[in-house]
Amino acid sequence: MIYFSGRVFMNYRIIVVLICCLVLSSCNRVTDAVFPELSEPTTTTVASDISVQPQKNNDSTLRLAIPLPNNLDPLLNTDVRVDRLLRLVFEPLFVLDDSFKAVPNLATGYSVGDGGMSVTVTIPSGLTWEDGLPITASDIEYSIDKLRNAPNNVIYKSCVENVSYCAPLSDTECIIRYKSPIGAVGCNLCFPIEARHYYEGSYNAPMKPMGNGSFRFTGYTQSKEATFVASSSFKGAPKIQKVIATVIPDDVSELDALEHGITDVAVVSSSETGKIGAAESESAVLYNTNKFTYLGFNLRNETLADISVRSALARLIPTDEIIRNIYAGRAVASITPINPINGLLSDVGVESYQYDESMAASVLQAAGVTNNDNFSLTILVNNENSGRIKIAEKIKTSFNKVGLSASVEALPYNEYLKRLSSGDFDIYIAQTELKENYNLYSLLHSKAINGGINYMHFSDAYMDRIIAECNTASDETQYKEKLNELNKYCSIALPVAGICFEREALVTTEHIQGDKKPTLNNIFANINQWEAE
Repeated sequence: MIYFSGRVFMNYRIIVVLICCLVLSSCNRVTDAVFPELSEPTTTTVASDISVQPQKNNDSTLRLAIPLPNNLDPLLNTDVRVDRLLRLVFEPLFVLDDSFKAVPNLATGYSVGDGGMSVTVTIPSGLTWEDGLPITASDIEYSIDKLRNAPNNVIYKSCVENVSYCAPLSDTECIIRYKSPIGAVGCNLCFPIEARHYYEGSYNAPMKPMGNGSFRFTGYTQSKEATFVASSSFKGAPKIQKVIATVIPDDVSELDALEHGITDVAVVSSSETGKIGAAESESAVLYNTNKFTYLGFNLRNETLADISVRSALARLIPTDEIIRNIYAGRAVASITPINPINGLLSDVGVESYQYDESMAASVLQAAGVTNNDNFSLTILVNNENSGRIKIAEKIKTSFNKVGLSASVEALPYNEYLKRLSSGDFDIYIAQTELKENYNLYSLLHSKAINGGINYMHFSDAYMDRIIAECNTASDETQYKEKLNELNKYCSIALPVAGICFEREALVTTEHIQGDKKPTLNNIFANINQWEAE
């Protein structure tokens, strides 16, 4: 466990000055919508001189922690942690359930037309913004247009990349026209809606959010905190009456903030599992993510270009041991980059590559790569992530058991990326966070060899076609069919050998009670059932 030093807490305004002087940047970045990057290295810095004064636990108050926000506008925000906070104020048209299926939220449904080129979205009459004015289709049009014109790194930009235009048909219906057919319609409608009458032309609105959620914004003290109070919405009224979001330095993790009484809530990754105390561990609620950890092969290497060799190496990945000992059981095994918990998937025809030393040894011996002084494998990994180094070491040990000559090379993240980009590697371990619609273009399409994260140099015409067909399916039925075809072919062609999808934990203090049901896009999905005691 990483602790703050025992020094007396500094005045928070001094902290702000330090932050400004050091120009610290947020440690969470949203990946580019078209070409997402590999996940940033996971690091935690000991905050020896930068601390935040803990606030008193008041009855019916939920305390949160956020980084210094550039804005509080959900359609312009680029930070995942700020987005979590804003989900208390804004509601999206659709949300994802536990199986990543899009279900109606603000909207009542949609219909697909023109062979998947258009979608008509319907919202119920009677919905209002917190100022009492009605929510209409014009607000959906405004929100989509705003996102289309927003920078590429905003959270919800990918939802509108394929949108040509949106137009109201009535107060409760609008039509969205796409540039090409889109099968995963619901996934692309999981973005918040803003009020045209409030946001259009307003210079103050980015720091004074006004929405339609369970809480209403009441104030922001520069670089210190944002406050919110309960507000009745179409979901009813929350039991918690107030939310205080304290701004914390970038080098203080949510878990550290929780341990030191600054916040009641923390999202804990599997790499931080060992730091959770006994009390917090009891409150932890797991939820699925699209953070995919995998083994990538350099297919410019003649030996690794052999599918039989890659298949044998995949059978030497001790996935169960990795999940049990490194992820503390908080991960879902997957050989492909499509999460098995997805409700649209069938495992028919999907090869799982169960651990099998005997079979792997036989194949590798036939390929002439075992007990061969002229052949070796180096597993490349970034040295900031201790968990991935441990994964690499376990895989190295497994490889060497069958007569391979394998080693691990851990480099600083920037050097690691340079090596991947230049093709100077054998095998690497990486994690990337995939989009909800499982657009694998940037990872596996041949055109993503330059500009994407296809560092493997994987080029396959059939894979290119399936990815395109999945992305442009004309309806959900066809999308399901193509998604399963894509999943099956990923296991056959084995461009990467998947290890697992990480599961994160929502951890709360004893102060927060009630049934908690976090989801992929919203840890506060059922905030109205939470209680602060």
